[in-house]
Amino acid sequence: MCVTQPKLWTELQAGIECLTQLLALLEAMSLTKTETDEAAELHEAAVLLQQQLVYNGQVLDAALDGLRVYKDGTQSLAFLRSSVHLTYALMRMLEKWAKTTGEGSYVRKRAKPKKKRTARGACKVFFFFSCPLG
Repeated sequence: MCVTQPKLWTELQAGIECLTQLLALLEAMSLTKTETDEAAELHEAAVLLQQQLVYNGQVLDAALDGLRVYKDGTQSLAFLRSSVHLTYALMRMLEKWAKTTGEGSYVRKRAKPKKKRTARGACKVFFFFSCPLG
């Protein structure tokens, strides 16, 4: 008898909303003026965390997967709304981060499938010798 675990959509939605709030906090921290040492530390920490989010890519993948897995009738509209807000916040953060760093944009390439190698001994080698006539 196979017992399947129920999907934890409510918990996933709560996690998505927490991540959205974290992104809003990072945005507020990055907008702080660097007049005092404490404000400069907040700004530096926000920039570093944003950089880690961009280069790691797992948060971006999770946000897009949240949109991809939505099925009408299985998840609520609140789940879809939370996923859209998270994706929008991430895209806005990426846009602002790219403008402030000025490093251009980077696109991850999908890994190419490896070519199948021929088995040892299955490789045919032909040798041609030329003989002078005469």
